[in-house]
Amino acid sequence: MTLNRVAGQPGHGSVDQGEHRRRPTPVPGLRLQALRVSRWVDDRLTERDPLGAVVHSIFRRVANLRLASGDLLSLSSPEVALGPNGVAVELPQDTTMWAVGIQPAQPAMLDSVGIRIPGADLVVTVAGAARWEPRPRVRRAAPRELARRLSEARAVALAEGAPESLLPLLRSPDGEGNTRPLDPARAARQPAVLLCEAATRYDDGAVRQAASRLAGLGPGLTPSGDDFLAGFAAAWALTTEAIGLPSGRSARVSTALLAGASARASDLGRMWLAHGVRGEVAEPMGRFFTALLAGGLGALAPVVRSVLALGATSGTDWMVGALLGAEAALRAARGRS
Repeated sequence: MTLNRVAGQPGHGSVDQGEHRRRPTPVPGLRLQALRVSRWVDDRLTERDPLGAVVHSIFRRVANLRLASGDLLSLSSPEVALGPNGVAVELPQDTTMWAVGIQPAQPAMLDSVGIRIPGADLVVTVAGAARWEPRPRVRRAAPRELARRLSEARAVALAEGAPESLLPLLRSPDGEGNTRPLDPARAARQPAVLLCEAATRYDDGAVRQAASRLAGLGPGLTPSGDDFLAGFAAAWALTTEAIGLPSGRSARVSTALLAGASARASDLGRMWLAHGVRGEVAEPMGRFFTALLAGGLGALAPVVRSVLALGATSGTDWMVGALLGAEAALRAARGRS
């Protein structure tokens, strides 16, 4: 799968190495203002002791920092959809993350003032930034109504999803559909079916096995299999809560999914998964879940399209996983009744 990839954020452009070579001399002593901060980041900025970090990767509009815990934090320009690990930063007009002097492997520090990257002579201040909640609010949903909304979302995805993606997994669950021998969808079909069946039965071991086969599947900064698993994880977490399935059993499925995927997933894929199992998602995905779980006439199709529009195939791969994860939760509920 290919994200149009801003680092760690589905649907944005990849590194422009030509721009890297041409980047201007950074402005010394630059202070940038954070406009919005996700709750997950804000909690870490308000910890008692400063947190160490290092620049993990840098792209035109996003810079990723790896915390000592291994978690990734993303600094992004305002036009990038905020992720669950994100800080929206007001960049000077017509500039990029490269241009402000951020480079891979630079040490960084997080504290109550904000984020400091001494090697770039840069401080991102957070005072006055709006705090954003990356976990959509969950209300109880009737399984029959939720099934109807899922059917609507599936129809939009099938009609408008990226063809070179995992979309065939929605078309023909028991066959190969129109996939070619080397398509990621062909390799993903069997473990995806196994994952759906195992989650429905709360079979931790089979969930772990299926996730390990899907993680890292396909090309790209976050491969198709990683995006699929992130969508599945978030949908499972939020849908099982919405329809009132036992939280302990549902959480064991999420834990097994993350454990199975961790060894083979990309760095960014692991980050999306870790947030996904907690129901934390980027803004476009949050709007999708709000429409799916809360309903509202005409609200669902536009938000499905906004997710599908992310990247070359990233949004579609995520959406396929989310639809199958929510449908697995509904089957688990039927098995319980």
